Amino acid sequence: MGSRFERFSKQARRVLSQAQEEAQRLNHNYIGTEHLLLGLMRETEGVPAQVLSSLGVDPNVVRSQVEFVIGRGERPARGEIGLTPRTKKVVEFAVDEVRRMNHTEIGAEHLLIGLLREGEGVAAGVLESLGLTLDKVRSETQRILSHTTLAGGHEARPSSSQLLAKSPQDVRALIRAGRWRGVTSGVAPGYVQANLAILPRDLAFDFLLFCQRNPKPCPLLEVVEAGSAEPRLTAPGADLRTDVPAYRVYQGGVLTGQVDSLLPLWRDDLVSFLLGCSFSFEAALSQVGIPLRHQEMGCNVPMYITNIPTVPAGAFSGPLVVSMRPIPREQIVRAVQVTSRFPATHGAPVHIGHPDDIGIRDLARPDFGDPVEVRAGEEPVFWACGVTPQAVALSCRPSLMITHAPGHMFITNQRDADYAVL
Repeated sequence: MGSRFERFSKQARRVLSQAQEEAQRLNHNYIGTEHLLLGLMRETEGVPAQVLSSLGVDPNVVRSQVEFVIGRGERPARGEIGLTPRTKKVVEFAVDEVRRMNHTEIGAEHLLIGLLREGEGVAAGVLESLGLTLDKVRSETQRILSHTTLAGGHEARPSSSQLLAKSPQDVRALIRAGRWRGVTSGVAPGYVQANLAILPRDLAFDFLLFCQRNPKPCPLLEVVEAGSAEPRLTAPGADLRTDVPAYRVYQGGVLTGQVDSLLPLWRDDLVSFLLGCSFSFEAALSQVGIPLRHQEMGCNVPMYITNIPTVPAGAFSGPLVVSMRPIPREQIVRAVQVTSRFPATHGAPVHIGHPDDIGIRDLARPDFGDPVEVRAGEEPVFWACGVTPQAVALSCRPSLMITHAPGHMFITNQRDADYAVL
């Protein structure tokens, strides 16, 4: 394999080579998703084999169905055999899965998920006919990865599921050491998570006023004085410059970068704001049996810029951002009751159903985060979101605003229960 496959694990490279062999065996002059699937089926060990076994799928059945659908060419293929556009898309999806899961190599398991994400090729059709869905395969893959070392020869970086039992201090230590950079939904359950906004001192009062006037999207937990990076009230000993998984930097209203540390950017005039986050009430939703689709899928919660205006304050104004969770209709009242107990972390929903009413045209295309499926019998439920300051930054163009990357929160030492009002 060429240099473009250097990020692939040994097993993933072998699968690609076997896909080429399968295409040649069947006299096909292309490598389609079906050949990639056949290459995967030749692997009897590793995560994909474990996933298929766990979900009750026989690789021999997969092979026979694929070969029945595609048949055999009349003449041997000549010349170079290349990837079809669909197969290239599968590889792109596999690369994206590596990013989502915070891994360092592209493994065979990522290719399997990529085949289902592509959704239209022969491979996806065969897998779906056998009862495999993207959600099932991704969830089972993450379950297996949380307990094993990947068979392709690379070690899984800690996932959210592996960190659930960790204290906030332990999680922050992993982040500070660069050992974990994932989405924090489901991490350190029972502890308050916070959105972060950092501004120069000459803009700090206006932003403080903005938060006071817009408590649903910007519920203040702590304001840290200029030049200090230690949130002494909510997490003594922590460092806001290093203890967030990923930061975004906005200059003049333009997103100029995403970084892992603020140490090279830090200035004595920077004031930090910690705002409540809806991830904090997710443990309470789970405790009463309300499903959280983004956690099931192992991805970020979807977030959308709405047509709902915030209340202006000084230099700051702009649209409200909301996060969305699909909720079964019979559980919506319970979800409202549970989250209304946590006004410091956005509280009750601001909208239920009918996304068009708040300016959201396509749930499959969130402005931040990842899309999730809204299934039959469910309604999209929207909560005010602490990413609102990032939409405000794009609208009002402050000289400098530093925030957390959406879904990558600061985890405090405070307990969720301490902020419940009932």
